[in-house]
Amino acid sequence: MMLHMNKAFKADLDARDDSGNGNVEGASITANDIKEGIVYKKNGIEVIAFKVDHKSIEPAFGYRVNYKGHSVVISGDTRYNENLIKFAKGADVVIHEVAAAKT
Repeated sequence: MMLHMNKAFKADLDARDDSGNGNVEGASITANDIKEGIVYKKNGIEVIAFKVDHKSIEPAFGYRVNYKGHSVVISGDTRYNENLIKFAKGADVVIHEVAAAKT
């Protein structure tokens, strides 16, 4: 997905060049493939990635952010998932986003 972000925003990037602004630094992308487990740990902040079930997209991840004895769990659209429940246990806040299109 990240390989094509510049293509997706090409019109915006071109407009910045045409306007003389040329400030495309914010569009630079650094991406790393991740696995389940700790993906970030610095200054007391710990981010844990965990697998969720988002059929046809493999892998799909939710995240648990721990900081100073508190935690937030964030997961996008997923089916019932024991792994999500496991990582959400004891969290202060769980954000579970789901979108459904009307037909």
